[in-house]
Amino acid sequence: MKKFASKFYFVLIFLVMCSFSLFSQGKGSDAPANTTPPSDVNNKKTVINNSNSDKVTSDYYIGSSVVFCEGVNETTGEAKTPASVFTISSAGGFVYVLIKHSKPFKTTEMIVDIWKGNDYADFVDTKYITIEDNWQFTYFKYTFKDAGKYKFSVFNKDQTFIEAGYVTVEVE
Repeated sequence: MKKFASKFYFVLIFLVMCSFSLFSQGKGSDAPANTTPPSDVNNKKTVINNSNSDKVTSDYYIGSSVVFCEGVNETTGEAKTPASVFTISSAGGFVYVLIKHSKPFKTTEMIVDIWKGNDYADFVDTKYITIEDNWQFTYFKYTFKDAGKYKFSVFNKDQTFIEAGYVTVEVE
């Protein structure tokens, strides 16, 4: 028991001082400790779960933007005549919705929920946009039929929030 206690204290002190997981290389051996982390320490398995390693959080999308405009340069992703207020005819009118990020979106689909009203409580529509996961911008044409204040909430295919954009539509 005394030999076990001295090895235990040595290992405990070494762990505290060096922050390494240690185990003995042989039964009853005084061989040097191996610094490779063990898969079984004190009969407790260490499990590393990498199943969500590709899943991104909303923090990844900080700095993304939703821009409303009259057109988009297909090469650079630059908005043509961006604005937050658009005037449409009584028959309706369209606006381009540009979604940009400084990094790849890391998703193959975007979900855009569209809400209307002063408090954006009235659900209008959902759009599904198929993209490549390495794209840094995408856009689509949206047709408005009514005046009002609109909110476009953008999510990735896992329903992780990307960004929201707000636009006001007036009828002439």
